[in-house]
Amino acid sequence: MSAKSKYSILTILPILGILVYVLFFFISERMYGGGSEEYHFWDQLFCDLMEQVTHHGQVNNARTMAIIGNTFLFVGMTAFFYLIPLDFKEKNFNLKLVKVLGMVAMANFLFLFTQYHDLVVLITGVLGFFVISFLIWEYVDQGSFAKYWFEITCLILSIMVFISFQFKIGIDHLPVFQKMVFVLDSIWVLTTCTRIRRTVLVPIN
Repeated sequence: MSAKSKYSILTILPILGILVYVLFFFISERMYGGGSEEYHFWDQLFCDLMEQVTHHGQVNNARTMAIIGNTFLFVGMTAFFYLIPLDFKEKNFNLKLVKVLGMVAMANFLFLFTQYHDLVVLITGVLGFFVISFLIWEYVDQGSFAKYWFEITCLILSIMVFISFQFKIGIDHLPVFQKMVFVLDSIWVLTTCTRIRRTVLVPIN
């Protein structure tokens, strides 16, 4: 298999990871609390589905399915950060850092279901801040804000989710904000992977 074909296959993984995550989210949502307690879509965070017990102290039967979904998302997003330097003409040191730090952040993200959830969020958020800063710089430096306004907006909103959780700013609105940003980020990932396949890589017949 050629290098371009390998990368072309990898561009499918982020999209597949997001789709499987969404599927497992809706499955685990219905299993939350063994059916005796409802998961409130607009009032609870994604990671609540991975807790051992529900908000009301019930055994959370959704946990295993939610962890599986999160694992697929981790694999997909790790592949995304491995690929994202291909979206730029100049593969410089900043983009090498984006690739490495992004993949490390996603590896850390895999452990959200553990008792160290808040520490995992903190480490992922700090790494994410540098990834986002470097990416925004490259989007503007190698293109322009006008050209990459959507990508830049998604990145800024993503770091705002972290800030909201970490410093409890607007925490009551975070579940809604988190899901909105997830949708926007998914669109960003989809369009980026599609652009890489179309402009950089040889499509697989």
